[in-house]
Amino acid sequence: MGILQGLDADVWVTGTPSIALGAPESCTNVDGGTFLRYRAATHFYWDKYATLVVQCSPNGSTGWATVTDYTFEYPGGYVQFATARTAGVNNFVRINAGNYFTVAQLASCHSWELSMKANVIDTTIFQQNAWGSSQAALKKASGKIESFLSDGTLDAQLAGLLVFVLYLQKTTNLRMEMYGWLTDVMPKSSMAGVVEKSISFEADGTVYYRTTA
Repeated sequence: MGILQGLDADVWVTGTPSIALGAPESCTNVDGGTFLRYRAATHFYWDKYATLVVQCSPNGSTGWATVTDYTFEYPGGYVQFATARTAGVNNFVRINAGNYFTVAQLASCHSWELSMKANVIDTTIFQQNAWGSSQAALKKASGKIESFLSDGTLDAQLAGLLVFVLYLQKTTNLRMEMYGWLTDVMPKSSMAGVVEKSISFEADGTVYYRTTA
């Protein structure tokens, strides 16, 4: 991949509260027919604290049955099955119940950064000669967004759990997606400058790197 132009980056965040799904939403197979990975067709950012019900059908119209052999990527709307769906048996997939978030561009942003780190624990023991040992532990991430916002768009969301979508290249949907706790909203101004606002957050759970829609 070549060098990406920063002008094509962007920041999108979810609004609150989440919205209950009004009718079942179909899911599209996105792994080229392996029938392991599906994505919600319309809503992509889901409330992980609301009950989610995924169902499968042999034909897409009848015989819908609730399944549990999957993991769900709430920021992104991806269903990852443990075993492949079988054509003509259960390869049609839908979300029958759940809550989704709307997502919108955070206006007037001009910079974002994301720091991903892994904790490493020293596990050196007695009589281990001259070399120490260590063990990787938890991974975590935090981010910061700089904007020219002068309203209270995010002020009321302080300490709130949001979905952050940080685009590296908006035109190709190249992005980072994650849940995050909004930890800091700092307006600032100077006589010789303009009004700005810094926004900080701590990621909650997995940070996903997406290369496709």
